[in-house]
This record gives sequence, C-alpha cells and structure tokens, in this order.
Amino acid sequence: MDDQGIERDYRRVSLGAAGLLLLLIALGWLFAPHDLPAADNNGMARCLLMRQDLIIALIAAVATALVWLPMRRGALPSLSPRAVALATAVIVPLGGWLGARLVFGRYDFSRDEQMVTFDATIFAGGHLFAAIPAQLRDMAESFNQTFILPIGNHEAWVSAYLPMNSAIRALFLRLGDATLAAPLLVAVGALALWRIAARLWPTSPASQIVALLLYAGSSQLWVTGMTAYAMSAHLGLNLLWLWLFLRDRRWSHGAAILVGFVATGLHQPLFHPLFVLPFLAWLLAEKKWRLLLAYVAAYAAIGLFWLGWPLWISAHGAAPATAALGNVSGIGYVERLQHAVTGLHLWGIGVMAANLVRFVAWQHLLLVPLAGYGMWRCWNVDPVARALAMGLLLPVLLLLILLPYQGHGWGYRYLHGVIGNACLLGGYGWRKLEERGRAPGLVFAAATLASIALLVPLHAVMARRIVAPFAAVAAQRDAVPARIVIIDDRAAPFAQDLVLNRADLSNRPWILLGHHLVPGQIAGLCRSGPIAFLGAAQLGGLAEVFDAPVPVTTPGYAALEEAARSAGCRIVSVAP
Repeated sequence: MDDQGIERDYRRVSLGAAGLLLLLIALGWLFAPHDLPAADNNGMARCLLMRQDLIIALIAAVATALVWLPMRRGALPSLSPRAVALATAVIVPLGGWLGARLVFGRYDFSRDEQMVTFDATIFAGGHLFAAIPAQLRDMAESFNQTFILPIGNHEAWVSAYLPMNSAIRALFLRLGDATLAAPLLVAVGALALWRIAARLWPTSPASQIVALLLYAGSSQLWVTGMTAYAMSAHLGLNLLWLWLFLRDRRWSHGAAILVGFVATGLHQPLFHPLFVLPFLAWLLAEKKWRLLLAYVAAYAAIGLFWLGWPLWISAHGAAPATAALGNVSGIGYVERLQHAVTGLHLWGIGVMAANLVRFVAWQHLLLVPLAGYGMWRCWNVDPVARALAMGLLLPVLLLLILLPYQGHGWGYRYLHGVIGNACLLGGYGWRKLEERGRAPGLVFAAATLASIALLVPLHAVMARRIVAPFAAVAAQRDAVPARIVIIDDRAAPFAQDLVLNRADLSNRPWILLGHHLVPGQIAGLCRSGPIAFLGAAQLGGLAEVFDAPVPVTTPGYAALEEAARSAGCRIVSVAP
C-alpha cells in the first residue's frame, strides 16, 4: 500500500470511529433508562453518561476524527521501552495506593468491593466462611444478605463471588496492607504488557512505548486500581497469561494454565475464559492439536472446579439452602445464568452504548483511533491481533444479552480485563503507521500528557465527589454510641450499601436494614442496648450525588421509630 493509501485508510478509520462514538452517545442518551439510579434499576448508566462522560467523550470524538491531520509531524522522544515500563509499573500503582487513601479514604463504596473485604477478613482468619450465631439467624436478612451465598438456613455467610481476588487481598491483609493488592497487580500488567510488546515488535521501540503509554493514560486503570474491585486482578493476570502463552514453551504453557486457574476464580467464572477463547481458536486454526487439547482439558477442569465451588460451600449448612436470598438468584452459576439472561432489548442497547461511551471517556484520548486502525490493518494478517480484537468484542456481545447494566464503575469495568488488548492493538496501529512514516508523534505526546495530567486527576475528582458523601455517612454511622443502628435503606439511592457488618459481627454498632425489620422486633432489639435510627435526615448527601429528590422517611421506617418510642427503648439521636 502506498503512502496515500495508508493516510486514506487511517483517515477513514478515524472518522468512522469518531462517528461510531457519536452514535453510541446518541443511543445512550435516547434509550438508556431515565430512572433515577438505584440498586434495582438501570438508571445509573444514563446518569453517569450525562454527569461525567458526555463532555470528555465529545472531546475524544474530536481528537479521534482529527488525529490523522498532522500525521507526519514529529516523532516520539527517544526513550527506552524498559524505562517506560518500569516507570509505569511504579508510578501508576503508587497512584493507586495513594488514591485508595486520598480519593476513597479507604472506603469500600460498592457492595462488590465490600464483599471482597468481607471475604478477605474471613480468609485471613483461616476460614472459608463465617458462622452466624444461632440467636441471630431469624433476623439475618436485616444484616444485609445482598450478594451473600446461601449456606443452610442462614447458618453461615460468605459472598456469592468466587474467592481468589479476596484470597489475594487476604494475603496482603496478613502482610499489613490490603490496599497494596490491586496496585501491584496493575504493576504486573504493565511489566507483562512490555514483554508482550517487545515480542510482537522487537525492532520498533516506539510501538512498545505507545502500548505502555496507552496503558498509563487510562483513567479507568488508575482509579479502579484504588479500589478492591477484582478488575485490576483480571487485567494483570490476563496480560501475564498472554505473555506466558506467547513464550510458547512447555513450562510457560503450564504456568499459563496455573494463572488461568487463579484468573477464572477471581470473582465470576466468565471473564477470563472469554479472554482466552480467541487464542484457543488460533491454536485450532493453526492445527496445534496437542497444545489445544491440553488447554481445552485444563480449562474444562478449571471451569468444573469453579462452577462447583459455590455448590460445595453452600452444602456446608445443616439445613437445605434457600437459593433466592439477598439478590442471589441461585446457588450454582448455571442457575444464576438462567436468571441473568435479559435478552436483547432497546433499553439494553442504550445501557451498553452508555457503557462503551464511558469506557472510551476513561481511556487515553487516542486509544480508539490507534486500536481501531490496528484492528483494521491486522485482522486478516496477524493471528495475535485478531485474537486480541475478538477478546475485546466478545464481552460486549455477550453482556449485551446477559447483563448490560454494570451498576457502579470507574469506566466500564466489565471491559477492564481487556484494556491490555486495546493497548496492544494500539501498538499494532502505531507500527503500521510508523512503517510508512505517518505516525503522529507530536499529537500522541500531547494526548498522552493530557490524558495523564488532566483526565486522570479529573476522573479522580469525579470519583471522590460520588464516594465522599457515602463515606461521610458511614463514618457518622460507625461513631454512633449505640448497640444497633437501623438505616432507612430505601430513602436514598444505594443507602442499602451502608448496611455493612463484619463477618464475625464483632463490629459495634451492628448495622441493620430498616426494610427487613418489622415493629414487633424492635422491643427485642432494644434489650441488647441503645438503638439509633439513621434515616432521611442524614441521607441527603446521597441523594444529591445523583440529583435525586430530597430523602423522605419511608412509611415502614417511621413505624419502626414509633415502635421504639412506644417500647421505651433507649434511643440515641443522630445529628442530621
């Protein structure tokens, strides 16, 4: 292809990608549900699109559309890929460790994160689950069973997620700092990305650097690395797996299978196998039968093990487990999958469109045009590039039908594990442009500076503005000098996530869900000590986060307060 053809193709890909991004913005705005965000609806996607992502996505669309104009101007600084990799592996994880404190105040915002910490404390104590005292089992639902695996008749509890992310965090908890886990896994991803890039483009240091800077320029990578989400582990272990796979040695394939065992069991058994599947398709196309058979057999065993895990844990109860407790639609993953499938709906298309806009808005400004061009040019000629591209597309297509709604997330977290795919495709795109002297060096350098120095801090501030009101109410909750605090969990968006207790119930006060209590239980609760009510007057900050109406006390909660007064309970007042 001549130089004009290269420039023409890149222009077409850039303009097409920008147009697709604008289409996704329109679909999200038109069809994502307009409901105010709550745990049981899909309104979060459109809320975040309009409040956080729209302006940045439009800027990214403009950058994508115009990046081809100065294609022949400038070159990247002459840097060592090793130095860039080491800097990325130190600076980005350090930002994650500091951000866990400065941005999130070490507060687990979402129920998903809370379950990681919940399980980590259990595992750090040498147990697989924690017992619930017999005298509390009748009111176990009021302790918040959301995402809790049913074990007998409320005989014990542990989260419904697979255990490996929590096990990793438990290890760091035993070492003294659980918040080191995610940042160090980000570092593993950076180093693995560097080694993969060096293998793919050994004669092009610039392409290796571009892949690394696309990684470092991802706000999603930075901010998610500040949290307990399993997604940092997915990304780091996926890239480690790919480096081992591409080494193509007997020992490296064995190590890749061990990594695959851990990665499949991080929290849901779907994400890592979807990443691996396109590479197994490559082995099939190359007729590498023995290696393919080894991987298929290994992943069949891995899949069966992790699919059986919740069934085995749940079977530890003396009584039969109830399968539909606390937002868990089944004990086993097959049963959960049957309940999870939503089918293809217009609202789902809108939600997924908003998710994808969010993903783009939280990445390096030039990830889309470079990765798109790499995919365009290399799909038919490079099996690794094709497998990387398929790894990006498969989760979108599957989750569009299974679960378009991600709930909370800094970026689109269900694609977090394949950010490395996109960065490597960006490296492919750069290499093709570089071969013809059309790589936009100055523009890429400027976009990298803007992504890291402007967008990462901006997204950190956005995250802080959402989390801070919840963290403040949680601190107020924990400081109440009462034995029990009852929360009006339906008065404000996601107020139920404030109902969090330690696995061994050693926390004081105990925190209870108001909507799972009835007035007749209040007198019994009061016998254990002072009681406090944390309701609409204290939850106004949560509503402001999502522009929801000022919280109003729910009728059932008002009845609990009246029952406490009638029973002569010692009620501790909570300041508004």
